[in-house]
Amino acid sequence: MIGGAFILDYSLYIVNIKLDIFLIRKGSDKLLVYDKVKSICKEKGISIRQLEISAGLTNGTISKWNESSPTIHNLKAVADVLKVKVDKLIS
Repeated sequence: MIGGAFILDYSLYIVNIKLDIFLIRKGSDKLLVYDKVKSICKEKGISIRQLEISAGLTNGTISKWNESSPTIHNLKAVADVLKVKVDKLIS
């Protein structure tokens, strides 16, 4: 029987690969991820800073996604707070 931790790690690995492929297809335009998060925040009436606090992220983490790829763990934390799937943040 496969343990739950293994399944979670494997799922995060697959999502990370999907994120890498997405960024390559978009010419590594990481701004798209930030823009998507910002758009969802606007829809839900939450500020980026409120999201960062709720997700346990430091101030400015999400806005730095313009220059660098977010970690899968940070994406998962943001998706959980926003009550969306990680795929929605990267599609």
